[in-house]
Amino acid sequence: MKLSTGTLLAALTLKADAMQMTSRRSSGSSSPASGWGFDTAGMDTSVRPGDDFFRFASGKYIDSIVIPDDRTSWGPFDVLAEDARTKVKGILESDMASGGNLGKFYKSFLDEDQVEELNLIPLNDNTKEILKMSSVSDFAKLAGKSNDEFYPSPFDIWVEADPKDPDRNTLTLGAAGLGLPDRDYYTKESFAAQKQAYGEHIAKMLTLMDWESPSTTNASIIALEEKIAEAHWPRADLRDPDKTYNLMKVSDLKTEAPGFDWQAYLDNTGPFPADADIIVGAKSAVTKISDILAKADVNDLKAWTAFHMVSQASAYLPERFNKENFKFFGKTLSGQEVQSDRWKRGVSLLNSNMGDAVGQKFVDKHFPPASKVRVEDMTQRLKRAFRHRIRKLTWMSPETKARAQEKLRSMDIQVGYPKKFRSYDDVVIDDKDLLGNVARAGAAEWRFWKDQLSKPVDRDMWFMSPQTVNAYNMPNFNMLAFPAAILQPPFFNPDAEEAVNFGSIGAVIGHEMTHGFDDEGRKYDATGALSDWWTAADEKEFSARAKKYGDQFAKFTLGLPAGAHINPDLTMGENLADLGGVTMALTAYHQYLKEKQTRPELKEPMVSSMLFNETAMELHQHDEGVRRLFLGYAQVWREKVCDDTVKQHLVTDPHPPATARVMIPLQNLDLWYSAFDVSEDAKLYLKQDDRVSLW
Repeated sequence: MKLSTGTLLAALTLKADAMQMTSRRSSGSSSPASGWGFDTAGMDTSVRPGDDFFRFASGKYIDSIVIPDDRTSWGPFDVLAEDARTKVKGILESDMASGGNLGKFYKSFLDEDQVEELNLIPLNDNTKEILKMSSVSDFAKLAGKSNDEFYPSPFDIWVEADPKDPDRNTLTLGAAGLGLPDRDYYTKESFAAQKQAYGEHIAKMLTLMDWESPSTTNASIIALEEKIAEAHWPRADLRDPDKTYNLMKVSDLKTEAPGFDWQAYLDNTGPFPADADIIVGAKSAVTKISDILAKADVNDLKAWTAFHMVSQASAYLPERFNKENFKFFGKTLSGQEVQSDRWKRGVSLLNSNMGDAVGQKFVDKHFPPASKVRVEDMTQRLKRAFRHRIRKLTWMSPETKARAQEKLRSMDIQVGYPKKFRSYDDVVIDDKDLLGNVARAGAAEWRFWKDQLSKPVDRDMWFMSPQTVNAYNMPNFNMLAFPAAILQPPFFNPDAEEAVNFGSIGAVIGHEMTHGFDDEGRKYDATGALSDWWTAADEKEFSARAKKYGDQFAKFTLGLPAGAHINPDLTMGENLADLGGVTMALTAYHQYLKEKQTRPELKEPMVSSMLFNETAMELHQHDEGVRRLFLGYAQVWREKVCDDTVKQHLVTDPHPPATARVMIPLQNLDLWYSAFDVSEDAKLYLKQDDRVSLW
């Protein structure tokens, strides 16, 4: 059973993979913060801040990190996510003791003996259906069941708000069909070793399920996926909402992408009427894949289906399947030495399949109402700062400014948890049927989304659970969400100096706001509709500034093997959001200091001598508060990541590495230079004309 994440792909997040973590403590996981909320012991003051601000702020902490064997990275996101997972474990154990559905689901995952005893019996019917396959139409029928059962599909299909009519829900279709992380793994020589290992992995998995001739069938599967990979669009192109918006009728698929039996596919995944609207992303890829499938050997399609079925189900099958699957995807591709404990994987399973039910209990037990109030106040401060920045822009016309202000005013910001939680009452849970529980939960999820097609868009719906350590901007809702689990130190510390909070959670809030105005988000208007609200001159100037900024990322040295570099076309949205986030945090902090002069009840910063020039929005170069804001910003990004994972993320992840996220935005801010006395001989020094300012 494969659930598409198409709706989530439209959300612009703070970080990828934030909920994957371990309970093992590394030596760098719990460095104490100072009285003002920053870990001064983690600094490396032997490094000049203008040469390497990442190391200056966190070098000793980074050096102390030993990435746990069951992780591929370690830093604040991982530490907080571990804490969230431990808390969820307690919730699930309590529910298991009381006989609740969450507990039953969790218990079915923990019961390894039952899983071993069932062996492949839960997949017997699926396997029989695959073996009966005799045509491409038969293949299409099984692919159409991918959202309900453990069948794979060469296409993703999901439901989301129509980008050009965001008050209605619409079917969306995209290209899929690859087992490796990205098309580059099939097309580039730098990933040749991984592709070869993938072929060996396919053979082993087919052997485990007693598939005929696995040592030769694997080559056919690789060959098929190579053709599909060539049809796929580069990920950077998938970021363009204009290119991926191709509205048609379901009946049009037969003529636009002939070769694949769309009727058989849609009858099984829907059914959907011929006159139903459907948005086809990466249209040329869908067309080419349809043609590839029409010409494919049926035996290759059977083998491809069998392999991906057992691969998707491996976490819920006997240990021999799970072990082999981890060996390739965890260790070979990502550099993870050992798999995380089973209870942690069980927590992730429940978070993925019944996230709102878990989240409601998480919020009740672990999210203080006072934190929600404080962070909501911070969001309004950042919103005022953004409004001020737009008003002061010199490169944007009054017409576009007015539309930008309208969008900012309409921006909905939700903190901690959704206004209402999803119900999972229609999911039948059996504590002795793990695979069945996963399949039934997936089928219920797909029913939920199909049901949304007949309803108006619910803009209060969340696409992350409260127990997730992350945040996101949903452009077609014009909405931001900040889950409860991220609202704790070092991101938000109620006991820290406000300068540090502005640099951490303030920059996070500003980051998500800026996503509404980055190279992708700016194409959506105040209502969340995909529309062109920019003048041609403003759009040209924005693009020129964004490219100039992106070039800095392309030239950034990562210290990895030759050829490993940041693709600014892929990371542009996150690049711009980081620059906007820290810029808005600075402005909001300035406004806070001004307000504090007339409102003594506001929290008093631990620093004095705040010399603020209201007109120029500048601080004296020795202002300690601004230095601490920049250090608070750097603190949330101090992490260490395995080289294999970095290499994978450089082609799959729209987020750049942490070192770049710290140093490149700051070297474009004049206040950073004055705050740390950065001179022209510093490695990070940029001439004034080379610095980029957008918002």
